[in-house]
Amino acid sequence: MNESAVFRYSFLIIFKSRRQFALLLILIGTITIVSAAMSAIPILFAKGIDLLSEGRDMEAGISLILAFSVSLLITSIISQFEWLTFGPFNLRLQRHLTLNVFNHALSLPYHAMREHTSHELGRIVEKGLDAIRDITSSLAFSVAPTIVELMIAGFVIAVMVDPWIAVLLIAALCVYGYLANLSAIRIRAATEDAMESGTAAWTYGLDALVNADHVQQANLRTAIIEQLNKKLKTNDGHWKVTFTQRVYYGVWQTIIFGGVVIWVLWHGALDVSTSSLTVGELVLINTYIIRLLQPVETLARVYREIHASAGEATLLMRLLAENPVPAAQSSDLPVADRPWALQLTNLGITIGATPVIVGLDLSIAAASRLFIVGASGTGKSSLLRVLGCLVPPSTGHFTIENVDLTQTNAEAFRNGIAVAYQDSLLFDMTIRDNIALGSGAPNDAIEAIMSVLGLREVLDRHDGENEPTVGERGNRLSGGEKQRISLARALLKPSNLLLLDEPTTALDEVNRSRVVLALNNRENRQTEIIITHDIKLIGPNDTVLYLIGPGKTLCGPHIDLLGCKEYSDFINGTISLQTE
Repeated sequence: MNESAVFRYSFLIIFKSRRQFALLLILIGTITIVSAAMSAIPILFAKGIDLLSEGRDMEAGISLILAFSVSLLITSIISQFEWLTFGPFNLRLQRHLTLNVFNHALSLPYHAMREHTSHELGRIVEKGLDAIRDITSSLAFSVAPTIVELMIAGFVIAVMVDPWIAVLLIAALCVYGYLANLSAIRIRAATEDAMESGTAAWTYGLDALVNADHVQQANLRTAIIEQLNKKLKTNDGHWKVTFTQRVYYGVWQTIIFGGVVIWVLWHGALDVSTSSLTVGELVLINTYIIRLLQPVETLARVYREIHASAGEATLLMRLLAENPVPAAQSSDLPVADRPWALQLTNLGITIGATPVIVGLDLSIAAASRLFIVGASGTGKSSLLRVLGCLVPPSTGHFTIENVDLTQTNAEAFRNGIAVAYQDSLLFDMTIRDNIALGSGAPNDAIEAIMSVLGLREVLDRHDGENEPTVGERGNRLSGGEKQRISLARALLKPSNLLLLDEPTTALDEVNRSRVVLALNNRENRQTEIIITHDIKLIGPNDTVLYLIGPGKTLCGPHIDLLGCKEYSDFINGTISLQTE
């Protein structure tokens, strides 16, 4: 993955929008006009100097000098308006890039997302977008203007002064450019290493901050800081390589271009002494050298920085190169206006190389309720991920309304599924906004479910404590409060299938009763699948799937299964539970 991928991706975003493309054309036109004017107007100054020094037409010489000054002022003012084109262009580009990056990341398969931590992804996206912004601004304000000025300056010197001087300057610039490209390649490689080690250090530090209460409780602060220091030192070593490369090649570039400048000015001074070159022409050469010396150095620096930024964006490009899940056609999906019937046929789930569930056959009728129980490590959560269309089964078939679940149609199926996991999905917003997220429910429905689940008093308490939002991942709430908010959102979402993972595990008896009431008194019933260790939730005639181990399950009405010693021992807690 190299910088060309960054450019291709950026230009793909630009060409998707006519307005964005129009802004790009206006930006290029503005920069070209300003750069051409800034490069051409020194001719007025040189001609004015010649007229004044020769004493031929003093008034015309003064007028040319004045025209040069006024033109320089006007062009400088116009150049400030470049921000009116580049600013909106870059803001729109950044917005579209950000939306595309997050949309891509969230559309990756579940197993691909599991390979990254959230902090790692956040760092990759942040640095990658910063790098792309630096590249676009450098191209707009440094590379394009400098190239235009170099072309005009070379043409003017070749036509008006001495073509050999122009050839020498161009040759020097070619060597200069070769060294700049060589240094940029070396710097990019070191930058990629620095980005990877820096992301690892950043992720480690953020993990410690997110779990600060546990870190303090276990008194691990010193040990964590020592490990973080080691990771940061490794990162420092990679960045030092980039600094060394910059200095080494920068010195050689300065020597080459500086030597050519010295020779050109010395040769020009000799030509003036022999009258083969006018004073104005020498001033023009000197003006262009002064004007070009800094831009050329800037061009080389910017070129290195573009390569370095491309190195910083490499991790982002790798993320974007991962294939998202293709979307299914709506005609391939079941109807959405009734509860779904589910069928599991010879279904198997393997985690790594370990089989968790083997050969499971199960039919779940529409609008029925199924409880899943079993010891830790028997595959309850893994099965729930398959039933929730997060991942397809490793073997066998899972069908919804006689349609096979695949990676292609999984996202479309998830539109009809409401889920409340133990690890609640909460954002740093208000309680009400967290409940309403994705449901489109009216305010009266939100207020009603809040009252049923006892969340109204939680909201009032937080308002009284001046805590309008729930905090990062709901850290201002108790476990039971987070669980009830997540459940409220799931119950409000229009769905065909409801999946609940331990809906009462963190609740006291009062709030447990509220949850049971909310589950049993709903008007629109979906097909329901509930993982639980709370046996009091299960009625005598409720269907239970008891997971014992790979290839071994029991399924049937709760009252019938109690006649099986294995199930009754588990329910009564007289067997030892395996740990996950």
